[in-house]
Amino acid sequence: MDTIKDFIGYLKEKEKLFAMDTKRFWGSGERDLLAYYIIKGRSFGALMEADVICFDEGFWEHLNEKPKYIEKKERDKISYGWDDIINTLHTCGEDYELMAKELARHNRFERRVLSKSFFDAHVEAHNQKKNNVFRRVMQMGGVTYCFMFVDENNSREFRKNLLADTCFVARGIHK
Repeated sequence: MDTIKDFIGYLKEKEKLFAMDTKRFWGSGERDLLAYYIIKGRSFGALMEADVICFDEGFWEHLNEKPKYIEKKERDKISYGWDDIINTLHTCGEDYELMAKELARHNRFERRVLSKSFFDAHVEAHNQKKNNVFRRVMQMGGVTYCFMFVDENNSREFRKNLLADTCFVARGIHK
């Protein structure tokens, strides 16, 4: 749960689980409860009817040994590139704070998709020899992202105008 969206989702599900006064919980701790939540597809649904919930130690270790979870963590590695973009924006001053917040609202899986799209576009732009401009547009969660890679020999004003034009066209495609 290393994104706000993922963490809040866990807390909401946990809150629903313990909303009834009749629930009693005995267990080894928060990590094992979190591991159960992840193993069960980010849900406590199977526990909702229980009066007593008892966890033995070891859920967390079991989760970290599961091949599917190990594969997921490996696939998530690219998503940390998105986190790097967010961190960079935080160092650019107040004008970029709103943009950083928008990029940070995505969960880990969404960040993986966005980061992969950005990275693939970057590689494709770098390998393209004909043009000095490469654009990629994608939509996620009601936001349209415009990635643009331009030869750095162009002026900042040129790049800014080209990005504005790209965003204008994208707005017509993605309402």
